[in-house]
Amino acid sequence: MTLGSSLRRFLAVETDGDGQCALRGLEPGLQVAQIRHPDYLTAHQLLEIPTGGGDPPLYEVRLHRGHRLRGRVDDERGNPVALAGIIVSRAADEGPERSRATSGGDGTFVLSALAPGTWSLSAWAAGRRSIASRPVEIGSEDDIRLVLPADRPATVWTRRADGSPLPGARVTPRVPEAPPGSLPGIQPSRRSDDRGQAALHGLPADPARKVILEGDHNDYPDTALETTVEELMQGNVALVFEEPAEIEALVVDAEGAAVAGARVALAGPVSRELSSTSAGSVIFRRLPRAEFTLEAWTERRGSSGPVCVDLSSTPPPAMPVPLVLRPGPGVLAGRVVDGDGLPLALVPVAAEGPEGSARTATGEDGSFRIEGLAEGTYRVSAGTRERGTARIGGVSTPAGDLLLRLEPPGSVFGFILDPGPARGFSIAAQREEPADAEPSSRVYRFSSKEPRFEIGGLPPGRYRILLMRAGRSEAEAAGVEVRPGERTGPILLRIEG
Repeated sequence: MTLGSSLRRFLAVETDGDGQCALRGLEPGLQVAQIRHPDYLTAHQLLEIPTGGGDPPLYEVRLHRGHRLRGRVDDERGNPVALAGIIVSRAADEGPERSRATSGGDGTFVLSALAPGTWSLSAWAAGRRSIASRPVEIGSEDDIRLVLPADRPATVWTRRADGSPLPGARVTPRVPEAPPGSLPGIQPSRRSDDRGQAALHGLPADPARKVILEGDHNDYPDTALETTVEELMQGNVALVFEEPAEIEALVVDAEGAAVAGARVALAGPVSRELSSTSAGSVIFRRLPRAEFTLEAWTERRGSSGPVCVDLSSTPPPAMPVPLVLRPGPGVLAGRVVDGDGLPLALVPVAAEGPEGSARTATGEDGSFRIEGLAEGTYRVSAGTRERGTARIGGVSTPAGDLLLRLEPPGSVFGFILDPGPARGFSIAAQREEPADAEPSSRVYRFSSKEPRFEIGGLPPGRYRILLMRAGRSEAEAAGVEVRPGERTGPILLRIEG
């Protein structure tokens, strides 16, 4: 039995021959006991430790017996394979579960305390092909045989668009639908040599198994290809890297003079942001031939508005792309303060609207001013997740007395009271108040290891805490008040059953 408090201090004890144990020296308050046994499903019990003296409370916990999965790992000739790694896992809506084992000298292995249902089994061994995500029915299958044939590396070619070899490309194989970390036998990545060859080891033994190859190179856009193990073993699969494209832009004012220090944002399959040089230029390199949007802005000279650049067009667009800053009469100004009304310096401030956007930061006195905006309606936001955020929507230019108050985010924590074996859930924190706040929902997914949760980074306000499983709410707590910089809880979510 393992005991843990909200302060994450742990105490481990074992039950005696009568299945009993005594816990001493505990801090008053709520504690979580995790009960584990090699042959039973993990369970949890919420303990309420009283203050002062008196007789200690007695808790009774009923464990549910788990299922076993036994098997043997052989090579293609029927000889046992020792030290093979075996993982069974399932990524259900109620939370991920995983169990590991290693085959002995006779190739056998045993996995215990498994819940019934469909699991995914993977196996691997040094110098051998692997088994990737084979379905196994826990509760109906008990004795299985796994075959790991000798490894034979697969060759992948990396080439340029003209067919010439491309050395130095990194090739990463990925097996679709395989749980993360379930195939450590597959070499994670490999660089291609001078001939443009990359050898992949530990691929699944199933020739029909799909594999996604992902390629990246320092000088070329990323690429990807879906293939099969059989095609890979034939040695004819090639990852083709298209020739990189680039966008050069020139930021100028309405008179055509270059503007230095303007921020230029690139949006599309790749998103980046740069500042213009003293000559007003920016260059975005290593881009795929696709459609992008450029926008430039400064604090006082306005915005260029979005400009579309299609690198896939024929003929290619002329470079450099002019980004003309057109200052408008719109001005947004104000102050950013903390919860006590004190000014906050160096806080990012952004104004976003249909006619463009602009960003700045507050000065030492907490003030900010954005000029040159087109007339219209904007959303003004300030802050960071760590310092807190504030926003005002529907602000029409000009506006010179905006006040954005940053309050540090808070958090909520709590426990789940579940009468059955330990399970995992998703916890959703949905904003209720203030009414003018933007809708928000932070979701925290946790495994079945512990019946506790904590969600941080929540803007102050009133929330509804929902415990979700398979898309349905199993329990909830309404009207939970999150205060600035405070930790609210414990919240108790009880599952009836």
